[in-house]
Amino acid sequence: RVTEIPSIQEILKKDRLTGQDLKGIRTTLGLTLAEIFLQTRIRIGILEAIEDDRYDDLPPAVYLKSFLKLYAQYLKIDANAVVQAYMQNMKGDN
Repeated sequence: RVTEIPSIQEILKKDRLTGQDLKGIRTTLGLTLAEIFLQTRIRIGILEAIEDDRYDDLPPAVYLKSFLKLYAQYLKIDANAVVQAYMQNMKGDN
């Protein structure tokens, strides 16, 4: 199971997730952005913006949350936790 991989466990313990965290999970699993696109239909440009934390290039929050959920489901990790932690990081609240 994905969540049993130690490096992924460490990432998922965080209250906030960055795009780099998500990219780390994806690369640990050996997945490409193209594979995620083919399964989720999320444009590669949006996936790159998520992973690079380019907030200005991201769609409105309602769409972003859906994309994050699909991305997380494809990675077989807790989608709701990922959405919450990424959005928390994006807000930059302390």
